[in-house]
Amino acid sequence: MDFKKKLLITAMASSLLVGCAVPGSHLNLDNKNVIEPEQTDTNNESNIDDRVNVYPLTTQLVGQFKTPKAASRTNPSLDAQLARYQYRVGLVIS
Repeated sequence: MDFKKKLLITAMASSLLVGCAVPGSHLNLDNKNVIEPEQTDTNNESNIDDRVNVYPLTTQLVGQFKTPKAASRTNPSLDAQLARYQYRVGLVIS
């Protein structure tokens, strides 16, 4: 019984590991716009420098990508308007 469990677990694990080789796990390209790579140069290494920009990843550069934290500020104009505001309750008879 112990051997059968090990065999079953091994079979299940190996079937999960080959998920990309299972039939039906491919991308269907029917009615899709497929752009083929250019085949103008047989030596792609000389051509890659013209197509790729490489930027160093430094802590300063990563810091530029962060959005600044929102901080509350006082609004003196609004504070003055609130101080002048008068709220009256009642009827106005003219």
